[in-house]
Amino acid sequence: MVIEKEWHTIKELSEIWHCSVDDILHLGVSGQLTLGFDWITLRCDTPDYSFFLGDDDDVIYYDECSKNFDASSSNLAPNYEDNPLLRLAYLSVNQIGLIIKNGEDTIIGADIANDVYFLAQPIEGAKNTKKPIVKIEDIVIKSADIGHKRKQCRQSKNIEQPPQHITNSSKENTNLYRTIGLFATAVVDLGGKNLRINGKINVDAVAKKLEQYIPQDPFGNIESQGLKNRSLRDRIAKGLDLLHSE
Repeated sequence: MVIEKEWHTIKELSEIWHCSVDDILHLGVSGQLTLGFDWITLRCDTPDYSFFLGDDDDVIYYDECSKNFDASSSNLAPNYEDNPLLRLAYLSVNQIGLIIKNGEDTIIGADIANDVYFLAQPIEGAKNTKKPIVKIEDIVIKSADIGHKRKQCRQSKNIEQPPQHITNSSKENTNLYRTIGLFATAVVDLGGKNLRINGKINVDAVAKKLEQYIPQDPFGNIESQGLKNRSLRDRIAKGLDLLHSE
């Protein structure tokens, strides 16, 4: 069964895209892909911190772990059933840079969807508080952002298409082979009597003579060029037949 997820971890995405985690971090720190984290998990991992949610007008305190609300405006309370993406907060380029450098970064504030943000501060009187930390393995990417990036890559490939292979018509192929026949005839005329048998062109001898002009690969082989003796003989013979058929 294929499960459609709202987001993927950075490790999952690296497996989907067949790239490294470092590649995805580079997209994030260069502003090409939005990286985030599940701030609710971050909240539960740091019980000595209070998390404040808010927008430009109101601020609420939301304690996911104890299910307590202390809100001046209840409409800011996250509804994860209708919008699970409210669990996600987004990393700035600077935050991503610090995570790349140190493997983690202390996060005391970040933007959430729909112009909502969160701030974190230690609970009054708490001792030896553990700061909220996001590590590389905590990073997630929205499925929508993944799809958008994939679409951008496809459009880029359409703009920068590689040169197309030239396909020759039947007439062009025939003329190419006839040209090969002309070259073979010229080689025989310049190469001496041993390239003919009973007045006819010795295809095998011509092929062997041409082999010495075939470029070699870095290992000194010519077979990788697709011009082995048999291939040469077949093409020369076909070219001669076509040359004398008209």
